[in-house]
Amino acid sequence: MSEGGFLYRRFWTPLLGQLRQGTSPDRLAWSVAAGATISTFPILGATTPLCALVGIGFKLNHVVLQAANYLAAPAQLAAIPLLVRVGENVFGLPHITFDPIRLGNELRTAPGLFFQTYGASALSAIAVWLVVAPFALFGVRALFIPILRRKLREPTV
Repeated sequence: MSEGGFLYRRFWTPLLGQLRQGTSPDRLAWSVAAGATISTFPILGATTPLCALVGIGFKLNHVVLQAANYLAAPAQLAAIPLLVRVGENVFGLPHITFDPIRLGNELRTAPGLFFQTYGASALSAIAVWLVVAPFALFGVRALFIPILRRKLREPTV
């Protein structure tokens, strides 16, 4: 991993800085896992405030939490259609469109109708996310603990 690369500068540098300041690998792993998991929440624009609330509630590292959230943000765009479709199937809802131009126009012209039309699908996606999120949270945490412990033992940290 190049020290001048985007991922290194935006993610590993703050993470390693926190390790140098004495934050435990376990606490940092929780912050990374929470940020990465929250980044897949199926409502656009909700992940940053959710990370802030979770960070405050669980006393997590906000810099690391938001860095993981922002770096994993593309996963949200992949997760939304999947979570919506699974939710629609589980709850027996009709399928909605994923045409961003149509969705944007409908939201702009008739917000009340937009939420009436798409609200049930959004809630079903949130329900599915609530079931899947704990597995993602513990999986990402389990992945990062040994990495962070190894980084802590490296002489450059």
